[in-house]
Amino acid sequence: MVVAGEASGDAYGAALVGALRSIRSPLSCFGMGGSAMARSGVHLVYDVTGRGTVGFAESIRQIPLFRRLLARLVEAARRLRPNVAVLIDFPGFNLRLGPALRHLGVPVVYYIAPAVWAWGAGRARSVASFADRVVCAFDFEVPLYEQAGARGVHWLGHPILDDVPPRPSRSEALADLGLSGAGGVVAWLPGSRIQEVERLYPVMVEAAALIRARRPQVEFVASVAPGIDPALLEHVGGKAQRDLGIRLVGGGIWRSLAVADVAVVASGTATLQAALWQVPMVVVYRVSEPTYQMARRLVRISHVSLPNVVCGSEVVEELLQHAVRPDRVAQSVLARLASPQRLQQEREALAAVRARLGQPGAASRAARLILEAARP
Repeated sequence: MVVAGEASGDAYGAALVGALRSIRSPLSCFGMGGSAMARSGVHLVYDVTGRGTVGFAESIRQIPLFRRLLARLVEAARRLRPNVAVLIDFPGFNLRLGPALRHLGVPVVYYIAPAVWAWGAGRARSVASFADRVVCAFDFEVPLYEQAGARGVHWLGHPILDDVPPRPSRSEALADLGLSGAGGVVAWLPGSRIQEVERLYPVMVEAAALIRARRPQVEFVASVAPGIDPALLEHVGGKAQRDLGIRLVGGGIWRSLAVADVAVVASGTATLQAALWQVPMVVVYRVSEPTYQMARRLVRISHVSLPNVVCGSEVVEELLQHAVRPDRVAQSVLARLASPQRLQQEREALAAVRARLGQPGAASRAARLILEAARP
């Protein structure tokens, strides 16, 4: 049984199932995820990746759906009796599913365990109460889980390293998208959730207008994440997007990153992807005001974006909540476009991110651990 709830977890789940099948075949899988897991042969009880939520107030609207899905998955586990269950991130849901699976006697492996460095020891203790194995995304999380009493805590490297394609030359990437690149290219990455796109992309479009007024030759691309309808960006971007010639780019985040001199990225997995190609970036994030006020009381971290968390220092600029304004975004982008030296310094700083993520092959290492945890 494999359960993911967001686009990144769907990708990690698909890679993990592929690794499991390379070791143990035949292998039957069911659970929750998205199109990548479905292509890998997972029978989906529900495709939930288009419904990822981003905060307390936002999640309240999804509670009735998630309760129904929880009941359906527990019933599926009771009926199908999986040898092992793998929970991938998505803590708002999986922290409730895990205890129910343990009650059924199903061994549970938490793959990409919740970010306790942000939310504190409470979540680590919750995971420890039901998980037979815990696989952390980052090495510094291991002692946090061990201190909370978790059993079988492992760091196997970050699975994102298994999904980094060879980088094309800049000329190839520009030709792919029909761009000249002469005046610089800015990539907008507004996120993989509908709410993120609705909150961030209009600000990006307004910032693009301010940038174009100062640098008329600059070109813009906007990455359309898997599970996001391009029509959503066209709708929230409106006439301004068309007037500015912002090119909507599907087919994965890498096509947009390959041409970017600077990227403006919604906080999340995409920031790690940009860091792995050493693309200078400005990280942005905005949630509802109730969610923001609650997070200020509950979250105890000095940095939000993953490159900064991994490095323990500010290697990328963060603009959060009230700072996510068109003028601030435009100012940050223009400052970088105007300084090749600054861009080079930021590229060099981002090299440290890659060094801290371990070695490729996390999915294969996790597959062996999962099979060891499985009951006969």
